Amino acid sequence: MASDETARIMEALISNCDSISDFTKSKLFSHLSFKQYDKDSYEELRSELVKRFCDEETFGYLSGNIFWESLKDKSHKE
Repeated sequence: MASDETARIMEALISNCDSISDFTKSKLFSHLSFKQYDKDSYEELRSELVKRFCDEETFGYLSGNIFWESLKDKSHKE
């Protein structure tokens, strides 16, 4: 079901925010300089993802999906 796959991807993106810039540590990119992010930056990214993923107009088709409904509930409590 498409909604289950969307929710799975959302969950993966949210839970892996802390490692989003790990590719910059690769030897392949050792000749490049990248901005270093702190924990607050990752939390801000995570918060922004949750906010956008809870948009009814965009993701309303997920209505009834357990993960999405719990995400919306959590975001309204924050």
